[in-house]
Amino acid sequence: SQELLDLRMQCLDDRRESLRQLVSVLQAADATVVGQARRAVDGLPPLEPCSDPNLLRQSHPPPSSMQQDAVDDANARLSKAEALFNAGLLHSAREVAEGAVAKANESEYAPVQARALLEAGTVAAALGDAATAEQRLRAALGPARQSGDEALELQTWLQLLYVVGVTSGRAEEAEQWYPVVEALLERVGASDGLRA
Repeated sequence: SQELLDLRMQCLDDRRESLRQLVSVLQAADATVVGQARRAVDGLPPLEPCSDPNLLRQSHPPPSSMQQDAVDDANARLSKAEALFNAGLLHSAREVAEGAVAKANESEYAPVQARALLEAGTVAAALGDAATAEQRLRAALGPARQSGDEALELQTWLQLLYVVGVTSGRAEEAEQWYPVVEALLERVGASDGLRA
């Protein structure tokens, strides 16, 4: 169907943008980035979801024409932040991820808001800024849930559990969320190989 083709093309366009941003980072590589090149390439999003009709149909409806420019800008920034993060350039990744959050919030499009906040939280956690990481990850939960992307919601919960339970040393608080995470794992985890 045309709808499925459009979803597949959007998915592939997102993957192409991620690759384009990684190539951009690698072209300006210094010794540190070169040492992280394998990790950066391994961090590229997989193509398989783009060929799975069930996964494609589970995605949130596409952005409106009024949202599209801000969504495209946020997605480009997200791809750049992910490439910088995977190349080990954490401070640069943080700056770009925060720009992605601003553009995503401007778009008011839940899937890109959730992804941007998750990326900003992940980068903050990697930099040891647990307070910012927790704030960004908590903020990502609502849009992740609203987007209908349970894998994205699960990824956000798992990162938040780690930041709160391990990094911040508040294991008892994190344990309260286990039932939510376990339910998501039941629905998403086994098919995505997250149980291992």
